[in-house]
Amino acid sequence: MASSKRLNMTTKVYRDPKPTVLLTIQLQTMAEEVASHSPESQSSGDERRPEVVPADPSLEPSDAEKLEMVAKVLELLPEFFYVHDHEMRFRYCNAHVARYFGFQRAEDLWGRRLEDVDTRPGQGAYFSEVCRKVMAEGVPRITDNLPYIRPDGTPGFLRQHDIPFIHPRTGRPLLMGLSRDVTAERQLEDQRLRAAALERELRIAREIQDSLRPVGQPNTPGLSVASYAEPAAYAGGDFFDWAMCPDGRLLLGLGDVTGHGVGPALLASACRAYVRAMVMVHPLPEAMKQINELMCLDAGDGRFVTFALASVAPDTGHVELLSAGQGPIFTIDPAAPAGRRVTSHAPNMIPLGVISDRDAAPTPAMNLTIAPRGALVMVSDGVFEAHARDGTMLGLPRLTALLDACAGLGSEIIVQRIVALVRDHAGGTPLADDVTVLAVARGDPAA
Repeated sequence: MASSKRLNMTTKVYRDPKPTVLLTIQLQTMAEEVASHSPESQSSGDERRPEVVPADPSLEPSDAEKLEMVAKVLELLPEFFYVHDHEMRFRYCNAHVARYFGFQRAEDLWGRRLEDVDTRPGQGAYFSEVCRKVMAEGVPRITDNLPYIRPDGTPGFLRQHDIPFIHPRTGRPLLMGLSRDVTAERQLEDQRLRAAALERELRIAREIQDSLRPVGQPNTPGLSVASYAEPAAYAGGDFFDWAMCPDGRLLLGLGDVTGHGVGPALLASACRAYVRAMVMVHPLPEAMKQINELMCLDAGDGRFVTFALASVAPDTGHVELLSAGQGPIFTIDPAAPAGRRVTSHAPNMIPLGVISDRDAAPTPAMNLTIAPRGALVMVSDGVFEAHARDGTMLGLPRLTALLDACAGLGSEIIVQRIVALVRDHAGGTPLADDVTVLAVARGDPAA
């Protein structure tokens, strides 16, 4: 039998009657009233008790009839009702108790000890100990989350009301009990607590995500930068960043950590910090190699990071691009024929944090050019994998067609149209993954 502490079992001792035990107290009072009218309990010298004379003696129910009425009420209860003596013998129980112990009739259980009829290992002795303690203290008690084995053999929990009282004739202690199965309520409460804990974790994760977003706009004459980030209902690990290098290059990064919650958000924060540190002291290929080594040390539980990093020269539009499983990355050339203005660039590295190889040479960067009035666009997979109500995915062809139609537009308008495409396709369906967009456009755009 599991310990009460581990099961969060709580016990409440009431020194005054409370509403939750009024029913059993009333039953106790009725039982004592019946016993007090028996011949053995009458005292000729007791003159303090006023004699109650019914208006019509023929209508006054007998003691047996009173007890029969009480028994019928008890049989209607959906809970286990029982009365034990000091030896833990059943002096009374309802049909629910009898069926639990495998008896057809409640009367067949009366006079038997609890430990003799409870065949479940340790349970009879445990409950006997609990009941004896209540009788010894002489104080009513309510115990929540009392563990027991349900009739189908599965673990369950009871809310048990125990009320000790003294037999009016013999003066010996008795215990009246009312127990109700609260397993379903316990499960619902556990689910509520888990949901609340998850909500707290996701709120922290969203706060971490928000803190990773860059503040303000980079000072890059000839380039315009725009971004958008919308977390899914369950916060994921999307993040993006930009920074200016001392030589005037603009650095752009967009990544996605697998999983949801605080863990991925912290990993994203670490990745962003590594990127900012490494790109300032290493060329792009070596920086990505060092970032991967660091992420291999940090990532655990099968997590990894997809990440794309670009370095853009504002005057020439030259781009160095490395993509560790993040992609595709798009460039838009407004001078190309319609339908062929978009070029898709696949990842050229495996995700960060998967394989450590310090002795390997750095992966060479892809060398691209943002054409005049052209753009470089990075999106998370939550964009092209967005689902409609019927389950269909947005897909890369529709996204590519939209980007082709955005040729010559500024970064802000490009981002707005991508977001509008996702929302239109989803049709109000909650996002299954974060939607993150990062775009940089060159030259004076045709707004």
